[in-house]
Amino acid sequence: MKIWKLSPLDPDFAGWCYSRHLGDAIVRAEDEEQARDIAALRFGGLAPKKGPCEETPRSPWKNPIVVKCIELENSDYFTHGLPRLLEPKDFNI
Repeated sequence: MKIWKLSPLDPDFAGWCYSRHLGDAIVRAEDEEQARDIAALRFGGLAPKKGPCEETPRSPWKNPIVVKCIELENSDYFTHGLPRLLEPKDFNI
């Protein structure tokens, strides 16, 4: 597994209303896509009900324009283990 750091780039992006966290996150995952999926799942909030012709809201954690995702090569986190959110610990239920 690899260790990924996800960092918000645009805190004013309207899509942050669909996230319960707006800050850096550390994730253990196989690849960037899985890291983004884990963050989106762990930080997901309640999305408002959409109308019949409206697009389904998308988590900002999956958007590379809004959130930067880089692999941490030399971190203090264990690379072995299941894919999961490592930081912030408040969301590790």
